Amino acid sequence: MPPQIKTVGIVVKHNVPEAKKLALEAGAFLEKKGKRVLYDSDHTKDLIVSKADLMLVLGGDGTFLTVARRMAKRSVPILGVNMGQLGFLTEVKKSELFAALTAALAGRLVASERTMMECTHIRKGKILLKTVVVNDVVVSRGAIARIFDMQVLVDELLVTNIKADGLIISTPTGSTAYGLAAGGPIISPEVKAMAIVPICPHSLTLRPIVIPDTSEITVI
Repeated sequence: MPPQIKTVGIVVKHNVPEAKKLALEAGAFLEKKGKRVLYDSDHTKDLIVSKADLMLVLGGDGTFLTVARRMAKRSVPILGVNMGQLGFLTEVKKSELFAALTAALAGRLVASERTMMECTHIRKGKILLKTVVVNDVVVSRGAIARIFDMQVLVDELLVTNIKADGLIISTPTGSTAYGLAAGGPIISPEVKAMAIVPICPHSLTLRPIVIPDTSEITVI
């Protein structure tokens, strides 16, 4: 955690009334400690990330990842509180919130650094999308699974030709999500790696591949 936390940003899952109530209680707690509080109801998430020394996220993993994707330019510690949804990343229970905040302000919490990926979607030489992801990138034909052919290159070298329903490229954080369901490995966050996982491959010899997170992966 930062040596001194002066500003805390609070982001909530807006369709959960309990999260809003808890956010106001946490904000009052922090203000009594002399901290500046920024709520996402008053500011954009990008502005909050640019100003905050700590982000408090009240919701599930989806809310957590929404905030984490904004860390490409400035990395800010995120304290995730599980509000009853999926909570692999939002590890703090509601009952533990104020104890966790106290520990964070005292510098007693250890931050877990996570790998992020930059994804660029190119068609006919034109960039259609460029974004940063925390979990994974999925290549597929659409909502209905249909087998198709792909070439996979790592650092411009052809690794394999794949005939499958799709392909998942996951970070260690994403390795416990879609990649795991598709038969991929669980990667510890401390391991600097990415996993390439085929979805329902046509050949039994096609298996997940783990590569360094410094690699550039191209899927054609």
